Amino acid sequence: MNWPETIAEIERARAERPTVFAGPRGDLVGILTPAAPAAPRAGVHVLLLSRPRFEQRRMSVQIARRLAAVGFDCLRFDQHGWGDSAGETLPMNLDRPATTELLAALKYLRQHCGAERFILYGSCIDARNALSAFTTAEAPAVEGLIFVSTPVARLATTDVFNWTNLARWARDRETWRRVLFSSASRRLGLRALRFTVRGWLGKILGRAAGSVSVTFQTHLDALARSRARALFLYGTDDEEYTSFQVAEREVFPRLRPAARARIAVEVWPGRVHSPYEVKRQQEVAERIIAFATTLHPYAGRVNGEVEGLRATA
Repeated sequence: MNWPETIAEIERARAERPTVFAGPRGDLVGILTPAAPAAPRAGVHVLLLSRPRFEQRRMSVQIARRLAAVGFDCLRFDQHGWGDSAGETLPMNLDRPATTELLAALKYLRQHCGAERFILYGSCIDARNALSAFTTAEAPAVEGLIFVSTPVARLATTDVFNWTNLARWARDRETWRRVLFSSASRRLGLRALRFTVRGWLGKILGRAAGSVSVTFQTHLDALARSRARALFLYGTDDEEYTSFQVAEREVFPRLRPAARARIAVEVWPGRVHSPYEVKRQQEVAERIIAFATTLHPYAGRVNGEVEGLRATA
């Protein structure tokens, strides 16, 4: 456990229950964290898109339990081919987000939990998955989006797909065993190689070919047409921020003033997208929790309780 759980968070942990719901390619396994009965109800369900449901340093676990302690219902789940959910791990494509899995989770929350309003959180590729919700019929029900450090340019780069990691994977015997005996692993390896080459070319060409992805622009425009509030969070040293700077110059200034006012962009010094920096990951979790609580109908009261919870362990 990388953070001290308070009494309120431990109570939410004990109240958690596993759930299984139908996805587009098989059953998906998740964890529901119900809101504390004594807390002022937010009336908003927080969907934490992570891969898998406990994410880096169990960030999603912490976020879900702390938000539930102040009145939010939360769901985190393993996506197709990850953790306990059905299927093989398949190659990911930033411009082909897992929208259908996101919709399956929202449908489950509607049918079984009475959810009508939602906050979506995603980091890296899952931020693009979350953003895609605004192109669907669920867009009016989404009140908030938390979008953390993901590439948005055509020649996308990421901290994960680079020559150092590719060489490390190539020296691992288990990697080669999977490549030899699993077609899905071969496809995943080819995808990793493509992303690495694209990132390398992007750096050499100075992102000349790295204009903003058409898919990202379409989804951002859909967000702008909604009434949702959003937080975009990057670090100056994130590889992903280089691509986002293109969007800052070319796309965000074109948004209508009312839409732009609902979208906060924060750029922190150093890295945000790094599982190796524990202190920074905790700071990111704190910021996610703080942003979500501003969407609580009793935000003033809840913000005080969020601060107080840290002293009641």
